[in-house]
Amino acid sequence: MLKITLLKTLYYEFDHLLSRDGHDYEHRDKRFRTIHKTYPGIPEIASVTMEERYLPKSVLYYIWINDEKKEADLNDTKLCRWIFSFVKENCPDYLKNELPEDPIGKGISILDCFEVSHIPDYRPILVSQKINQ
Repeated sequence: MLKITLLKTLYYEFDHLLSRDGHDYEHRDKRFRTIHKTYPGIPEIASVTMEERYLPKSVLYYIWINDEKKEADLNDTKLCRWIFSFVKENCPDYLKNELPEDPIGKGISILDCFEVSHIPDYRPILVSQKINQ
């Protein structure tokens, strides 16, 4: 899985939980979705924010931990464990079937934990596509 695919997936999956565990807001060409959630063994992460940033010819996604002012690193073990726990709880169909209980602790990259073909595309459906269905 590519990093951008993971970040985009998280951004859209946060949408389902905003009314219960989070909030969202916009600032100019950026949209933010924050989930306030802790998982056992990862008390350092109290919230995770996903950012969707519109540029002239593309859309970029970023991830932030708690209230830090710099983008989080997807090589951070705690963040990877939080992401894995989040996906396992909210959309387990996205994960590969034969993963160990703690794949991050076993040295497996968070990007290698997903069955990419099971993740929705999230592209808007065009009117012409609706007509042909």
